[in-house]
Amino acid sequence: MKPLERIRIEKAAADCGFERQITLNEKGQLELRSAIFPEFICVELTPTGGYKLTSSAFALLHPHSMTGALQITGFEQLYQVLQHASAMARTIPNRVADVFSVDFHPEVTH
Repeated sequence: MKPLERIRIEKAAADCGFERQITLNEKGQLELRSAIFPEFICVELTPTGGYKLTSSAFALLHPHSMTGALQITGFEQLYQVLQHASAMARTIPNRVADVFSVDFHPEVTH
């Protein structure tokens, strides 16, 4: 992956809520993570210059993908998918209730 392309992906990830340090995994994919939620997205370049995304949770790419993997062609699509994935990760069932419980009832442990 060329440095400029990596910087573009890192910028898109940060803009969309994946603010933790981005790492290159053993498959050569960039792992996008957040301190707010445990799920993550992996991004790799395709031979045609597009992007292949995989996720640690099916819900992050749904409804864009029914298989947990997604191929997209443009940078605008990358932004759209990452924004959707971040929003979904923050609102996975029970996550909002758990955050509320911890914020307002810190003596309760889960």
